[in-house]
Amino acid sequence: NVAVLGVDQGGVHMFERDANKTDTWNETIIRHPRQGCEDRNGCNSTRVSSVDIDGNIMVVGVSDVAGAVRVYQRQNNGTTWVSNWAFLSGDSGMGRFGRVVAVKGDRIAVASQGSVSLFEMKYSSFYPYSYWSQRSGSPALNEGEGCGSGSDFGYGYSIALVGENGLLIGCPSDNDSVGSVRYLTRNSSTECYIERQIITPSDQSIKYFGGGDTQLKVEGDNVIISTYEERKGSVFLFTLVDDQWVETARIMAPDGIKHFGGHTALSGGHVIVSSETNVHSYFLNCI
Repeated sequence: NVAVLGVDQGGVHMFERDANKTDTWNETIIRHPRQGCEDRNGCNSTRVSSVDIDGNIMVVGVSDVAGAVRVYQRQNNGTTWVSNWAFLSGDSGMGRFGRVVAVKGDRIAVASQGSVSLFEMKYSSFYPYSYWSQRSGSPALNEGEGCGSGSDFGYGYSIALVGENGLLIGCPSDNDSVGSVRYLTRNSSTECYIERQIITPSDQSIKYFGGGDTQLKVEGDNVIISTYEERKGSVFLFTLVDDQWVETARIMAPDGIKHFGGHTALSGGHVIVSSETNVHSYFLNCI
């Protein structure tokens, strides 16, 4: 019942569904990532590059040369959002930190150019609110084999958090630009993330798999992964079976449609896919 929209140069707009009118959405809040952090590195940028929300946590990426991430927490399920002790920045030398963000439960994933950083929620009696720190034992995950950090479609172009310990990292430039998505899980004893699978499409003639929507859409054991192709484009559904992702469906762009799969959404068996001039709706009975 909550939707957030990041606008380049325009901050973050939040909409909530009217409890009495299910077809009515009301704008409830407008935040700008510069508010309250003018003295912090990265706050001079007004460019909102990515935004994600999970329950009472909202994460906003501000991506310029260095980049930064603001984390907001909603108080008492109301419309008051605070960001105390919740300003994240990348390691020295990281470019465009915050270009893509994802939040799930007590984990945040932040992509920069060629790496992905992971943060977890911490609690302390010294602070009035929860705060976030980089996950111990998990420094920034750097580009995988075949994923060039210098490429616009390199390691971390798209990301998603899965369950309590899973992580998906897209690398559209992999394998001569066919593309791949890396599946990692956190080792319970070492706290480090280990690559479990390189996910690839069955059709090896496509281009830039994992290069459509930068936020891979996950629901339960299903994930939507799209391609970036000007004239044909595809959206793939993968299902997690015995800790391996298996391709279960493919939606191909209708004739004459460009940039199919630039943005996607997944809810139940319903899949929403954007193209250059349209929004397409599908129902998958395999979910």
